[in-house]
Amino acid sequence: MEYNPDSSLADLVLQALETHPLGISEYELIQWLKNTGHGSFQDVVFWDQLSLFQTHFILFHTLYQLRQKCWESNRARLEINPLKIILLPIEESAGNDMVENDPLLDYYLDLNNLKNTSADDITELLTSFWQTLSNKDQRAAALRELELTDPVDYVKIKHQHRRLVMRHHPDRGGNNKKLQTINTAMDFLNNLYNAGIK
Repeated sequence: MEYNPDSSLADLVLQALETHPLGISEYELIQWLKNTGHGSFQDVVFWDQLSLFQTHFILFHTLYQLRQKCWESNRARLEINPLKIILLPIEESAGNDMVENDPLLDYYLDLNNLKNTSADDITELLTSFWQTLSNKDQRAAALRELELTDPVDYVKIKHQHRRLVMRHHPDRGGNNKKLQTINTAMDFLNNLYNAGIK
């Protein structure tokens, strides 16, 4: 997708933020911009993943540019979060950390990330997200089987697994089914660690 940034969008976003002093969600801001008739937001289709990504990217590109301008002019501090976007007064003690230490800054300011992202890329990102979420749920369940909870490191997991194997081994009067459950949980955790997912 080709997109040419224009100052009218930044002006509209600033106007929206100034009329919402308690903050506004990304969805509400997109709806507000759509109602103003701005071209970049007229054709947004919320059920189409690529259209939604492109709309999100254009908005966040504009927000990150606006945040830098507000900061450089000492006008305000712009906090950007999909659930709440808000203009706040600048606090002298805040320093430059707020602008410089945001890992998303470079991503959203690079329009190649908009241009080069396809529908297949979005599908892959979403699949990866849901897989990661599923892995986290399964990790928590596997840790519960080992009587552990996060945060816990791999060394402690292995130690706890050995301890439980000793306790539940049939040769020591334990239950074979329980031992299999413990081993299955450990196999899953081993696979996560071997894949670099922690």
